[in-house]
Amino acid sequence: MESELDSVSYDQYRNIPSYNDLNKNVKIVFSDVCYKNIMQMSLSSMNDNRERGRFFVGRVISTNPKVIYFDYNTSEFKSVRGPMGEGKAVDATDENYAELNKKIREYEVNGITPVVMHFHSHPRIGHYESFSDQDLQMYAKMQAQNGNCIIFGMLGFPIRSSQLTFGMCIVRPENAKILNGIGTSDFVRCEDIYYTLNNSIYKVGGFEKRYDGGLHKRNLNRGIVRQYLTLPSNGKVCAEGVNPNTGITIKPICVGYTDTAGHLYFTDENLTVVITNIQKSNNKNLK
Repeated sequence: MESELDSVSYDQYRNIPSYNDLNKNVKIVFSDVCYKNIMQMSLSSMNDNRERGRFFVGRVISTNPKVIYFDYNTSEFKSVRGPMGEGKAVDATDENYAELNKKIREYEVNGITPVVMHFHSHPRIGHYESFSDQDLQMYAKMQAQNGNCIIFGMLGFPIRSSQLTFGMCIVRPENAKILNGIGTSDFVRCEDIYYTLNNSIYKVGGFEKRYDGGLHKRNLNRGIVRQYLTLPSNGKVCAEGVNPNTGITIKPICVGYTDTAGHLYFTDENLTVVITNIQKSNNKNLK
């Protein structure tokens, strides 16, 4: 019998619409420390074939356009046995949840709505370029059960045609519900990923996906992803390394700068946002 962990019904680049497809401007910005941790975990998984993961916590700092800034992460998740007995999967521990909930309470005491990102990295094993059905179910359930937080899921993964490159994909479960025990949601993909470094803001580079993801089992009617695309589309893969279409190094683009007062200046768009923006919410633990 097929393991739920090893079941992949959706290709996030061909079946999940992006915010850009929906004409919505959403930017995900990581602090330099958070982005370095994402890179480190993704590269380590490629080298030793073990999954890694962390929770990241941030907040909405602008609503039009929507800009979300992440500047905190928990310690790493614990490695567990994978679907075929390999030690390649990860689970959040009680310690990880304690760190996460402490930060959530800190945000809420200060009037901040927490935005929680569940990140994990895939090694070059199995259907590594795609979220598993279990991943997507988990994000939908997290959002349905924790309405005081905004939930995102993020995957770091090797690129099939390149030994030197890893991709990054972020999805958001909207209108999440639990139906007959299954997490289900209108999922949307975020293609615009940024990070800060040395007073500059960089947009993560990428490439157009021109190949199939090698799905194990295509079943768009499974019900986990409600808002899916039925026609093939070429999605942008955010990535670090070499463009598999051209063989040229992918370079991040400097799009602005920061200052000591907590401003993010996106110069190409004449956009200025302040990191200290807050919104109010109710207090609740995430589990």
